[in-house]
Order: sequence, then structure tokens, then C-alpha cells
Amino acid sequence: MDKQAILIIAHNNIEILKKTLKLLDSKYFDFFIHIDKKSNIEYKDIKNCTKKSKIHFYKEIDIRWAHYSQVECELFLIKKVLETKEKYEYLHLISGVDFPIKKAEEIYSFFHNNYGKEFVHFQDKELPKNKYEWIKYFRFMKNYRNNKIIQKIEKTSLITQKLLKINRIKNNKYKFMTGANWFSITDDFAKYLISKETEISKIFKYTKSADEIFLQTILYNSKYKEKIYNQKYNNDYDSCKRLIDWNRGNPYVWKKEDKEIIEKSSCFFARKFDYKTDREIIEYLYNKLK
Repeated sequence: MDKQAILIIAHNNIEILKKTLKLLDSKYFDFFIHIDKKSNIEYKDIKNCTKKSKIHFYKEIDIRWAHYSQVECELFLIKKVLETKEKYEYLHLISGVDFPIKKAEEIYSFFHNNYGKEFVHFQDKELPKNKYEWIKYFRFMKNYRNNKIIQKIEKTSLITQKLLKINRIKNNKYKFMTGANWFSITDDFAKYLISKETEISKIFKYTKSADEIFLQTILYNSKYKEKIYNQKYNNDYDSCKRLIDWNRGNPYVWKKEDKEIIEKSSCFFARKFDYKTDREIIEYLYNKLK
């Protein structure tokens, strides 16, 4: 039996991470976990959460919001999966505040039975104008959310580039696409993606929120385009089998009153949860699925 790999990028909410590990601990999955270098979470904190699944633990990258370090971390984990002697038919990327909403065997069986399909979310058939500007201009700063000085420097840089009519992707061969950075991809496409790592860095290193653009772009412009699960490119998160609500939040944090929505969903992971916001829904799902 070929296993599947659960790739997790986390930095806090360790109790959610622990429960995810316990729920998915099985003969079906192994875990490849990257904890933000700034976090105080260590391997010793989670090493006893599984009995059947292997945990590969890393703490290498200082991850910044909307920065290329997000892409670096995703590629880092993919390479770690491919470097093992195990055969992993699917690689599922989730965050530390995502949570499984189906049993391990059901998740495994669905993807095993649909092997060959690429479960990647696409926002639209065309790249929105605002996101085109994320790529068009150089974003040199690390996009610190709450650093006003950095924000002013970035703003000045963008104004200057517009005046100089900078367009760093003017002659690029790709049709750029965008969507959620959480995915379930085959081992074949994962290998192809890593073969493009140098090119990915060249194109996307100075792109804002490149983690929401690079994978969709590489996939759409490859032979694997035909294998995309949802060919409508219609912003449906079922295309990556993640339950995410952007209408009520950024994204919305699931609560106990959302039990029916979660249980009726055809998705396998939901994003996102927070013990401080609503502990009850996490405990409810955990007890139901364990």
C-alpha cells in the first residue's frame, strides 16, 4: 500500500496540531512538519502524538507573511517527501490551524481512488488585475504586516517602479494563475514542480504572496493541467477539498454553530480553527472522529 504524506506548516496553536496528528495517525499517512523558526514549538512537544505514522520534523525557515519564504517552505517540505525511500502517492499541504473533518481512512481512500487528479484551487480563469501587480513589480521587502517603516519603503519602491514603467514579467511565457496555497498533489506533479525550482525562484522570488500564485501557474502551464480535478476554475474550494469561508472572515474561524456546515461538507480539511475563539468545535470534531 502506497502511503500519503501530510505536509504541515505551523507556528502556534500546538493543541490543534497535536489533535490533527492523533486523528490522522494510521498506516495511511506520514507527517512532514515545518515549524516556523521563530516559534517555541519543538519536536519533543509532539513526538508522542503518533504510534503508526512517522513524524519528520523541521525548523529551518523564518517564515514571513506574504513573503517568498512561504514558497521556500512548501518546496522544502516537498523535497523532503521526495527524498525518502517511501512511496507517497499524494502530498497534502495544510496549516497548523487546519483540522481534518473526515476520518483518516476516508481521506486516504478518496485520494487513492482518484489517483492522478491534482486537487488545487483556482480563483478564476484569469489572474485578477491586483494580483498581476503582485508579480509585475519587485517586492523587495519582507512584507512585515505591522512595520510602518517597512510599509513606507515598500510604497515608495512601488511608486518609483510605476514611474519607470517596470514590468519584470512582460516577456514571460507563462499564463499566471492564482488560488489557495493549500493543495493535494500527486507525487508525479510534485517531482515536476521541484524540477522547476530554479525557474520558480527566478520568477517569483520578489512577488507578493507568491505562495498563492506559483503552484497554480506551474500546474496550469504544464501537461498536468489536464489532470486538474475541477476544470471550471470557479473559486470553488471543493477543488482542493478544503472547507474555507472567506465571506465571514479572513478567513472565517469555525465555531460550534457551524457543526452542520462542517459535517455536510464534501471536503476533508477545514480552515481555520482557534482554541481562543471556539474550543468546543475542535473538541466536538476530535471526539467524533477519533
